[in-house]
Amino acid sequence: MGAKLILLALGLCMSAQVTLSQEVVILKGEVSGDTEGYNRVYVMDGAEGRDSAVITNGQFELRLPYKAGMEPYLFMEAYMRPGRMQEPFPFVIDRPGILYLKNIDPSRQLHEARASGMQSMVDYQIFLDRYFALKDSLKSFSSDRVTRNAQLGKLLIPDLNAYMKTYRSSYAAVFVLDKVRTFLDVEELQRMYSMLPSEQQNTEKGKEIASYIDNALFARVGSDISALTYTDQEGELKSLADLKGKYVLLDFWASWCGPCIKGFPHLRSLYQKYKGERFEILGISIDKKEEDWVKAYKKHELPWINGIDRSEHMQERLLVTAVPTLFLLDPEGKIVFKEIGLSDKVDQILADILER
Repeated sequence: MGAKLILLALGLCMSAQVTLSQEVVILKGEVSGDTEGYNRVYVMDGAEGRDSAVITNGQFELRLPYKAGMEPYLFMEAYMRPGRMQEPFPFVIDRPGILYLKNIDPSRQLHEARASGMQSMVDYQIFLDRYFALKDSLKSFSSDRVTRNAQLGKLLIPDLNAYMKTYRSSYAAVFVLDKVRTFLDVEELQRMYSMLPSEQQNTEKGKEIASYIDNALFARVGSDISALTYTDQEGELKSLADLKGKYVLLDFWASWCGPCIKGFPHLRSLYQKYKGERFEILGISIDKKEEDWVKAYKKHELPWINGIDRSEHMQERLLVTAVPTLFLLDPEGKIVFKEIGLSDKVDQILADILER
């Protein structure tokens, strides 16, 4: 019910202020099944493009102003009922016009509906069908999302190779690579990106992927990241190079992150065991408000070096998209180990290095 109220509030704030002079994208949908009490649909494209409608006689119509590179998402109240969850459903739009979405059935996932009217979306859905089939097949593979996604990336490679050979000139191809980029080894992603024609590489989405590849190459094991900087507790700009000569456990965290806080006793035990000339911990907060960071590290009495990523440059270059995230650096400032979350893997690595 909370999700429904949030969407309803958004709907009250939305208005389809699309004038006749604007180029528009019209989304026409056909819905079957019971939507009583949950009959509103929403489309959102960033902060500016939004519209909502009520399903009437099994149909709805939504409008958005067209802009190059748009990637609107459709949401439905029918998927917000207790016990239901909707996979995010994006649309690949390469021109103004009408996009039809038929066979929407709230008892099934939204991606199973059929798109027509825009070839880019038809091409994209060809990939989505295979993507979701493989994703569903891995539900029992592992309870760990990172492990499942890594396996999904491996399974997708044959399908991606075939898709890129046939559809690499389609506007949808760059969106396909964007969807799977975090699942693939960076070398594999780089190879597939090179298959795109220059027109696709030079789109906004294509440039985003190129930037991601550059950051992923920088953040892999073996890379020297000692030139990165952070702001310390005194407000001074410091470099990771200042810590050369020691193994440094870099802990990205936030004051609002429950698992981060829960992991502090583990980090404290490592710090007490190994602190000295050969080892240091550097906690880097990703908090937006510095006062939240200061309050948190004082409250939890963190004994190691504390800093904050004011410019978010470290997060961008190291692809930190979740916290806690750990990096272990060697005395030269090169990445030895990295992981999302906090497991006992780092304990064994530190023991192998510092107790030999």
